[in-house]
Amino acid sequence: MDTTHLKSFLEHTKVKDIAKMNDLISMKSTDTIEQTLATLALNEITGAPVFDAGTHKFIGFVDVLDLATFIANVFADNYKKHPHLYDPKELAQRFGMSVVEVINASARDPFLPVDINASVEFLMNNFLRYGIHRVALQDGDKIVGLVSQSDVVRFFSQHPNNLVNERKKTLEELGLAKGNVVSVSYEDTLIKAFVTLLTHKITGLAVVDAHGRLVNNLSASDLKGLTKENFWKLEIQIHQMLLSMGTKLPPVVVSPNATLGEVMDKFQKFGIHRIFVVDEESKPVNVISLTDVLNVFVTPFHLPAK
Repeated sequence: MDTTHLKSFLEHTKVKDIAKMNDLISMKSTDTIEQTLATLALNEITGAPVFDAGTHKFIGFVDVLDLATFIANVFADNYKKHPHLYDPKELAQRFGMSVVEVINASARDPFLPVDINASVEFLMNNFLRYGIHRVALQDGDKIVGLVSQSDVVRFFSQHPNNLVNERKKTLEELGLAKGNVVSVSYEDTLIKAFVTLLTHKITGLAVVDAHGRLVNNLSASDLKGLTKENFWKLEIQIHQMLLSMGTKLPPVVVSPNATLGEVMDKFQKFGIHRIFVVDEESKPVNVISLTDVLNVFVTPFHLPAK
């Protein structure tokens, strides 16, 4: 691996070169959890910074994992009181809570702004050191946007000539052909899927049939359309939910002998956050995340200790 050329490319590329500097979608500290879920769903985003009008500052970040934590807690509290029944007043009260109550409830998304003139190498180190997937962009004393792991991988795919040696390596060579895959049965309930996500501290999981074959996938993003009115859907089976969604794309898969370049191009083409490695029987043998891709490029530079 030509680490000298790669390191130079990452050091000299600035965050502002890869980020989408468009209108920042944010929540107000007075917004409710119900409004937050609706805003994320409407704008097809997985998280947003929270602005406090009193202090005129951004006070944190809320994402779908925080909301999944909230949903799981509400479900557990409700189930203890009256299983399979949902009190409209209680749900209205919980969904009417301020978004401030769930900021970083998952303990997975601290608010760590990065200057727009910082290097991509610095950005990647922050992603991996703190286990985060997106950061706010800071220009002086202003927050001007967000940049995510997806933005980095997309930029890499658009500049393949700078990553030739890395892109041609296979998943086998990189140690990504096999790994731990967290899965649920397509006959399991949605709430079990979301609790599984939180238990394993992951953002997505495989949905398999009775033979262990990959049939779909679920992520914390799939709860964005949840409301107090359809809260009961948490108890339906996953395959029923998938049928009702209709437009949900099937999981993107690769074989163990795929190259990193092929994987990166699929991430860019489909705008996804995970790709499953499957064997000849369509059983998932690993799941590759955007974090895994970034790790390929950061590891040689001695990632700082936590």
